[in-house]
Amino acid sequence: MERIRAIGIIIKEGKILLLKRSVKDKGVYYTFPGGGVEEGETPEHAVIREIKEETNLDIEIEELLWDFKDMYHHGLYFLAKNPRGEMELGEGPEKKKQSADDNHEPLWVPLKDITMLLLYPEKIKNRVIEKFVRK
Repeated sequence: MERIRAIGIIIKEGKILLLKRSVKDKGVYYTFPGGGVEEGETPEHAVIREIKEETNLDIEIEELLWDFKDMYHHGLYFLAKNPRGEMELGEGPEKKKQSADDNHEPLWVPLKDITMLLLYPEKIKNRVIEKFVRK
């Protein structure tokens, strides 16, 4: 059975919310916050839950931006709005496995700077640049 991921694209005041990953074997790279849709859960509820787990922020869903499938995953990318709360790594699995060899850090990055980041998936990075940076 295909595992679907629900991912949030959250932009506020010219910045985008990303997860900075520092992994011993892979170096530093960035991802969009989100994760797997659990059984009995809608993708919309999954992205709200995952954003809370990964960033401690509460969000609202504005719209589905992209339904993207590649050889690695199937992701539903939602534009989210009104992030509220104090940003920190939430109480999800990322916090439990946090270590010097595998570090997760939620942070706001100026939108214009994502062109220079190793941000996965790259095709979604490019779509974000086209839609929100090169307006």
